[in-house]
Amino acid sequence: MPGGQFRLASVPPMKSGLSKTIATYIFLGEKYGAIYHYGVKADKETLKESFDVVVDATGSVPIVPRIEGIQNENVCAAEEVLRFEKQFMNKKLLVLGAGLVGAETAEVLSLSGNIVSLVDMLDSVAPLAPGAVRRTLISHLQENGVDFILNSKVLKINKDGIDCLMNEQ
Repeated sequence: MPGGQFRLASVPPMKSGLSKTIATYIFLGEKYGAIYHYGVKADKETLKESFDVVVDATGSVPIVPRIEGIQNENVCAAEEVLRFEKQFMNKKLLVLGAGLVGAETAEVLSLSGNIVSLVDMLDSVAPLAPGAVRRTLISHLQENGVDFILNSKVLKINKDGIDCLMNEQ
């Protein structure tokens, strides 16, 4: 399916318009003669065909931090939440990572009646997001009762929470 991580980025409420971008690029590509091949291994045999151009658009892989317990059953990836593979309602949840992906995932989770805490070593939420987007996102998180636990390094993920060093700068 086209879009990959970009498709996941269109899930948070403020970014739903991104899904139109994917559809537009597919349409324009087809209009101008692009042929899309999905799930095809680009090996020597496949690439023996005659192509004018080969575009490697295999996407990105999320970074998984090295934290003890990250593989526990009570841990899931942001992409599982944003793909709605994992859904939670009226639960108490921790989101590790206050960058844009973590903050937007916390927003999505907070919309389902969950009590969400956002934990990160950063000293601010989504610091690399553009100003207006960041302000609106933080406002949404605050309106939805998301708790910010910043300047805190996660040491271990347990079955019922985390061990962390707070106020680590």
